[in-house]
Amino acid sequence: LCSFIMISFVKDGTRTDYHTNDFLINLFRSSISFIPNSEQIVYLTINDKTYQELFQENQFNRKLFAEGLSKLKNYNPEAVIVDLIFAYPSDHSSDSCLITRFNEFDKVYLPVSFSLQLKNKMFPMAHSEITNSELNRFLDLPILLNHGNPFVAGRGMLTAENFLQTASGSGHISDFPDIDGIYRQSLLLIKTDTLYLPSLYFSAFLDNINISFNEIKIDWGSKIIIPS
Repeated sequence: LCSFIMISFVKDGTRTDYHTNDFLINLFRSSISFIPNSEQIVYLTINDKTYQELFQENQFNRKLFAEGLSKLKNYNPEAVIVDLIFAYPSDHSSDSCLITRFNEFDKVYLPVSFSLQLKNKMFPMAHSEITNSELNRFLDLPILLNHGNPFVAGRGMLTAENFLQTASGSGHISDFPDIDGIYRQSLLLIKTDTLYLPSLYFSAFLDNINISFNEIKIDWGSKIIIPS
């Protein structure tokens, strides 16, 4: 009911509206299993404790992360989705270890991120970044059923080419927060010049069900149709 009121009447809610809505949704999810958590998906979260007790330094340790991936390989995951952007090189040894680990998996998804705009025009810098990148092979054009006003990619933060070359898939992790600074929305696709890029997780989902990005249908403002 709270969600319905916010969507229908309030539109842009206050901080209290959002937090009340969060409380009610979490309460219902904990008491009534509408959508049970999938046992097929495991989340590995890196937090302050990771830096303090594992890395023992205040920067991300790619070599230790690569060791973690090596242990993960023992469980034979169907796919590994990494939502960290390795945009710049570190020391050669750490980068080589990480690339080796990525190459050991059948499917690895590495992300990119863009500033978002509603103008149907790309920044020259963004166009150049994408055109000259491995990211190009992950762009496509879905079937558009009507005219919409999608978010367009602006300046980007791309995964470095030597890492992106190891990826079987990629996608954006570009989102924007609500008024209270919390991220509750996720854009399933954004536009890049004349083509589109799915989100990182949407890309992995489509691969998992063997559907190409160019097979889906977009009914802007209403729904995304995925063929059975």
